[in-house]
Amino acid sequence: MIQSNTSNPFDIRHALNALNQKYSSYLSTEGKWLNGGFETIVQFEENPGDSRNEIVHVKKEIYMMLPAYIREEIATFLPMD
Repeated sequence: MIQSNTSNPFDIRHALNALNQKYSSYLSTEGKWLNGGFETIVQFEENPGDSRNEIVHVKKEIYMMLPAYIREEIATFLPMD
């Protein structure tokens, strides 16, 4: 997994949900393996240093299975350290 501390988890959730809508045809055909949509590529964990904030982990093995054009779009709102 890759950790990203540079983006707001709420904004990431919102952006991933927008991708679900934008690429709904992809999710219903080639992307059926993404049960739950694009949210399955991330995991949110409570930050032990600040319980009001979450740490975002990107599941690299799932992320890398996405088409390049979708990975590029995700990289615009989910920078990876």
